[in-house]
Amino acid sequence: MKPALLLLISICLQAALFGVIGAAPQQQLCPNGKKNGDVWDESKGSFGFRKHCTVDKVNGSYCVQVLGCLSDTNEFIPRGEERIGNLLIALLLALQIELVLDLLLGME
Repeated sequence: MKPALLLLISICLQAALFGVIGAAPQQQLCPNGKKNGDVWDESKGSFGFRKHCTVDKVNGSYCVQVLGCLSDTNEFIPRGEERIGNLLIALLLALQIELVLDLLLGME
């Protein structure tokens, strides 16, 4: 495949990933009485620390949490799908850089 075509395909994939990541907020069952801006604690996860999540909005009995949570040490923990998406975007970016260099140097 020609580098220009691969570059176009990778840019389209990257745009699709940005759309999917941004459109998928995390929803969890809300403790009763929680409202926008409230914080709820999640039990210790696989990394062994408690997460403090802010409610971005309440949808019925679900708390919708869009960005991520804070750990006990106030470290931001992005949602899982954002971590995977960011890795894929970084890999696509590396591929795009290589393809642009190939195009600039005239290598096929």
